[in-house]
Amino acid sequence: MRKGYFISVLIWTSLSIFIGCQTSPSDNYTVEGKTYGVTSGVFHGRWWNYYERGCSFLAGGFLNEAEKDLRTALQSRSRDTWQARTYGLHFVEYFPNRELGITLFKKGQLSEAETLLRNSLSQVDTERARYYLDMIIKERISKGELQDREPPKVKAELVEISAEITKDKDKKKASSEIVREANNYLKIECSDDLGIEQIFVNKQSVYLRHGEKSALIQQPIETKEGKQDFVITVCDLAGKESSYNLSAKVDLTGPNIGIFKPADYLVTKDNELTLEGVVLDDTGIAEVSLNNQVILEGTGEQRKEFRSVLPLKDGENVFIIAARDTAGNETRTAIKTFKGEPHSQSALLWRFAQRRIRLNHALASSVLSEPMLNEVLLAQTEDTGIDINIKTPKPEQPSRHNRVIRVAGEITSSSAVQSLLINGEPYTQLTGAPKEAFNKRVPLPSDLLASGTGTVKLSVEAQDSQGKKASKEMNVKVEPVLINKNETKMSIALLAIAGRTPTDTLGSDLRTVLEESIGKQGRFYVLDRLYLQNILNEQQLSAGLSDPNRALDIGRMVPAQVFVVGELFPRGEQSAEVKLRLISTETSEVISIFDGFIDDVNNKELVLGKCNVLARQLSDFFPRLSGEVLDFRGSDSKYEVLFNWAEQDGVRPGTYALILYEASPAWTDPETGEITQPADYGILYKTRIVNVSPTSARGQVITDTSKPSEGVAIEKGLPSITM
Repeated sequence: MRKGYFISVLIWTSLSIFIGCQTSPSDNYTVEGKTYGVTSGVFHGRWWNYYERGCSFLAGGFLNEAEKDLRTALQSRSRDTWQARTYGLHFVEYFPNRELGITLFKKGQLSEAETLLRNSLSQVDTERARYYLDMIIKERISKGELQDREPPKVKAELVEISAEITKDKDKKKASSEIVREANNYLKIECSDDLGIEQIFVNKQSVYLRHGEKSALIQQPIETKEGKQDFVITVCDLAGKESSYNLSAKVDLTGPNIGIFKPADYLVTKDNELTLEGVVLDDTGIAEVSLNNQVILEGTGEQRKEFRSVLPLKDGENVFIIAARDTAGNETRTAIKTFKGEPHSQSALLWRFAQRRIRLNHALASSVLSEPMLNEVLLAQTEDTGIDINIKTPKPEQPSRHNRVIRVAGEITSSSAVQSLLINGEPYTQLTGAPKEAFNKRVPLPSDLLASGTGTVKLSVEAQDSQGKKASKEMNVKVEPVLINKNETKMSIALLAIAGRTPTDTLGSDLRTVLEESIGKQGRFYVLDRLYLQNILNEQQLSAGLSDPNRALDIGRMVPAQVFVVGELFPRGEQSAEVKLRLISTETSEVISIFDGFIDDVNNKELVLGKCNVLARQLSDFFPRLSGEVLDFRGSDSKYEVLFNWAEQDGVRPGTYALILYEASPAWTDPETGEITQPADYGILYKTRIVNVSPTSARGQVITDTSKPSEGVAIEKGLPSITM
């Protein structure tokens, strides 16, 4: 009995020593007060215990111990994954191939390290594996084991984006020389035989995911009118550089048309008149037309005179002059003349009407002899000064562009127009004629660019060579076109990014930076954090912010289509890995997983750059597409709809799409027929994409906003956009 007691004590003592060796590393594993080779719970000798302890050893730089534990874990479970089931419903991140490859790289065992990292990438594509694979390639290049045969290849172009509704799947019109839009992207394409390390635009870093041999990046660029110069530099893993110099001109101003003859609102008995004018444009003139017939073709000249004969019929005659520059901007003006006796009452009344003069009520009701009335009309229609006619914008017509206001009109005087100011800025394309037709897009104030909605004060001032002055002011309402409204964008909510420790603020900081990066893209409607928190507090759901399993509960209360849930994993003292899960609020399914690796969390520029990369990945995963309805079937709003999108366009089942209709037609100038504001669109149906094939996408109507009483119904060819 006594002997058995001592044996039991001996066994328990030995077991305690063994367990202690597993859970309590010696002081040899303590660096600057922090102990490594530890696990979050009791070490039970399971594969996940070895993996966790091996990663802890690796973080502390204890490479031999890390290698031993990670090899043990790898023997029990060999596949890398973001979610490895341990027991019950418990899951852990598990990357033994990757972490062992990193360990061996740090030990100088490059061949096996490369094999392990490539195995890891074949199972799960993570940037941390890519980062260390790049490090191995650089090390092998320095040792002469790999030869970099040529420098990287790079090309770039400025891409203009139209904000108007279109049925075209590809709304982007690219040009490396001249663009006429304020919304632009810098499109960069580069490749290298071994791998790209860095990209710079005008010496500013543009971050990309590590491990890329080729990259296509569309970087939003703030452009102003005038020449834009970009130097794009690409560095490969061998340190070789290639640069691409791009010069592009942003032209927001249409040609200026100067009319010397005939005078505005001329009355004549002649059968024909001579038209004399000049067109001026800093970018270059493409053509001038008269009543849709080209009378002058340019080859890029900045100034071009034109002359033509205008045949006249009795009564009013209207001639439309249109000038287009090489960027595609167009300016129009109307020349109105009257054939008849200059002092006849019909001619005087016509001139009276053209000059928009309201007849005094007392005068109109009095009885005057015809000669006396003619004298009064003649006095009222005499040219006495300088006149400003603003065709667009109009107070009753909201401006629909999210970056600029188009200001177009005419200045008319009896002498040469000498100066023109738009919001205090000189307009420099004046021709020196007594009639000047101008067309310029003026950037919105910075405080309106973020929201794209508000009111802008517009002032136009003019002076002629005789010193006569005129001015006009108005308040212009700015509203985004439908495609730029939040109601048509995919709504996402960026939930909490769990920190590395309960007191760690990196997760919260990263969430803030990532929200800003996503918001600047303009692709998504990002729910305001305070609004989100208030809803969750009211429903006592805030504790579930970082728990993807609560997505359905939260989704019932929050108007978001997708939740973005983040987690941070410490990888040493200065490094961290971030994982983002995109979760459907309807099904609670994980739609996709994005990740990033930040090798120095204290580098704010690096953190911002990596958040920009994640934001680009998110935008690429959910592309904003324009298209049209190819066909439909069904009735009573229970429609199935076929769209002209396909698999290669990136549209996915579960994506929402809107079918649009023209709620009000485009605004046009009554004299020239020029479109002054685009058509306004409304939402006819909201649909959910249920199937995508190589040739089309099929959706089902889930929300009916149609108005049968107004004659609005679904039909082939209606424009559509993805949310």
